Amino acid sequence: MVRKKMCLLSLLVTLIFVGAWCTPSASAAPIKMRVQTAAPNVSLSYKSVVWLADAVREMSNGRLEIEVLPAGAIVPTARIPSAVDKGLVEAGATYAQYLAGKHMAGALFGAPSAGGGSDVGIDQ
Repeated sequence: MVRKKMCLLSLLVTLIFVGAWCTPSASAAPIKMRVQTAAPNVSLSYKSVVWLADAVREMSNGRLEIEVLPAGAIVPTARIPSAVDKGLVEAGATYAQYLAGKHMAGALFGAPSAGGGSDVGIDQ
Protein backbone atom coordinates (compact mmCIF):
# COMPACT_ATOMS: atom_id res chain seq x y z
CA MET A 1 0.00 0.00 0.00
CA VAL A 2 2.81 2.38 0.88
CA ARG A 3 4.57 1.48 -2.33
CA LYS A 4 1.44 2.24 -4.37
CA LYS A 5 1.09 5.66 -2.68
CA MET A 6 4.76 6.45 -3.35
CA CYS A 7 4.36 5.54 -7.03
CA LEU A 8 1.28 7.74 -7.33
CA LEU A 9 3.02 10.59 -5.52
CA SER A 10 6.10 10.39 -7.73
CA LEU A 11 3.88 10.22 -10.83
CA LEU A 12 1.97 13.30 -9.66
CA VAL A 13 5.18 15.24 -8.99
CA THR A 14 6.54 14.23 -12.39
CA LEU A 15 3.35 15.36 -14.14
CA ILE A 16 3.44 18.69 -12.31
CA PHE A 17 7.04 19.33 -13.39
CA VAL A 18 6.37 18.26 -16.96
CA GLY A 19 3.25 20.40 -17.10
CA ALA A 20 5.07 23.44 -15.75
CA TRP A 21 7.96 22.92 -18.15
CA CYS A 22 5.72 22.53 -21.21
CA THR A 23 3.53 25.54 -20.52
CA PRO A 24 3.82 27.96 -23.41
CA SER A 25 5.39 31.28 -22.54
CA ALA A 26 3.68 34.56 -23.24
CA SER A 27 3.82 35.28 -26.93
CA ALA A 28 6.23 38.02 -27.84
CA ALA A 29 5.35 40.85 -30.16
CA PRO A 30 5.93 39.99 -33.81
CA ILE A 31 9.20 41.00 -35.42
CA LYS A 32 8.58 43.61 -38.11
CA MET A 33 10.87 44.15 -41.08
CA ARG A 34 10.75 46.59 -43.95
CA VAL A 35 12.15 45.45 -47.29
CA GLN A 36 12.54 47.99 -50.06
CA THR A 37 12.68 46.56 -53.54
CA ALA A 38 14.28 47.99 -56.66
CA ALA A 39 11.12 47.23 -58.63
CA PRO A 40 7.86 49.17 -58.97
CA ASN A 41 4.79 47.70 -57.31
CA VAL A 42 3.29 46.53 -60.63
CA SER A 43 6.25 44.36 -61.64
CA LEU A 44 6.61 40.62 -61.20
CA SER A 45 9.82 41.17 -59.23
CA TYR A 46 7.91 43.19 -56.63
CA LYS A 47 5.05 40.71 -56.53
CA SER A 48 7.46 37.82 -55.98
CA VAL A 49 8.90 39.57 -52.91
CA VAL A 50 5.34 40.15 -51.64
CA TRP A 51 4.64 36.44 -52.17
CA LEU A 52 7.79 35.60 -50.19
CA ALA A 53 6.76 37.96 -47.37
CA ASP A 54 3.32 36.33 -47.20
CA ALA A 55 4.89 32.85 -47.11
CA VAL A 56 7.27 33.87 -44.31
CA ARG A 57 4.38 35.36 -42.32
CA GLU A 58 2.41 32.13 -42.71
CA MET A 59 5.35 29.82 -41.91
CA SER A 60 6.27 31.85 -38.81
CA ASN A 61 2.66 31.91 -37.58
CA GLY A 62 2.70 35.70 -37.74
CA ARG A 63 5.84 36.09 -35.63
CA LEU A 64 7.74 37.69 -38.54
CA GLU A 65 5.96 40.37 -40.53
CA ILE A 66 7.67 41.73 -43.63
CA GLU A 67 6.45 44.98 -45.15
CA VAL A 68 7.46 45.14 -48.81
CA LEU A 69 8.10 48.63 -50.18
CA PRO A 70 8.31 49.50 -53.90
CA ALA A 71 11.20 51.29 -55.58
CA GLY A 72 11.79 54.79 -54.24
CA ALA A 73 9.55 54.41 -51.18
CA ILE A 74 12.30 55.40 -48.73
CA VAL A 75 15.49 55.83 -50.76
CA PRO A 76 16.34 55.80 -54.48
CA THR A 77 16.94 52.34 -55.91
CA ALA A 78 20.71 52.74 -56.22
CA ARG A 79 20.95 53.57 -52.51
CA ILE A 80 19.17 50.48 -51.15
CA PRO A 81 22.41 48.75 -50.04
CA SER A 82 23.49 51.91 -48.18
CA ALA A 83 20.03 52.24 -46.61
CA VAL A 84 20.28 48.69 -45.26
CA ASP A 85 23.77 49.44 -43.95
CA LYS A 86 22.53 52.59 -42.17
CA GLY A 87 19.45 50.84 -40.75
CA LEU A 88 16.87 52.87 -42.66
CA VAL A 89 15.35 49.56 -43.81
CA GLU A 90 15.99 46.09 -42.46
CA ALA A 91 16.50 44.46 -45.86
CA GLY A 92 16.65 45.25 -49.54
CA ALA A 93 15.73 43.35 -52.67
CA THR A 94 17.87 44.98 -55.31
CA TYR A 95 20.26 44.21 -58.12
CA ALA A 96 23.82 43.16 -57.40
CA GLN A 97 25.16 45.72 -59.88
CA TYR A 98 24.44 48.43 -57.31
CA LEU A 99 27.06 46.83 -55.06
CA ALA A 100 29.86 47.19 -57.62
CA GLY A 101 32.42 49.60 -56.20
CA LYS A 102 30.83 49.48 -52.73
CA HIS A 103 31.68 45.92 -51.77
CA MET A 104 34.67 43.76 -52.75
CA ALA A 105 32.44 41.02 -54.16
CA GLY A 106 29.89 43.36 -55.72
CA ALA A 107 31.29 43.11 -59.23
CA LEU A 108 31.65 39.35 -58.91
CA PHE A 109 27.96 38.79 -58.20
CA GLY A 110 26.77 41.68 -60.36
CA ALA A 111 28.38 40.38 -63.54
CA PRO A 112 27.66 36.67 -64.08
CA SER A 113 30.04 34.65 -66.18
CA ALA A 114 29.61 34.78 -69.93
CA GLY A 115 28.53 31.80 -71.96
CA GLY A 116 25.56 30.74 -69.92
CA GLY A 117 23.34 30.91 -72.95
CA SER A 118 19.99 32.61 -73.40
CA ASP A 119 18.13 29.56 -72.07
CA VAL A 120 19.83 30.06 -68.68
CA GLY A 121 19.07 33.76 -68.65
CA ILE A 122 22.54 35.07 -67.83
CA ASP A 123 23.85 35.66 -71.34
CA GLN A 124 24.77 39.33 -71.58
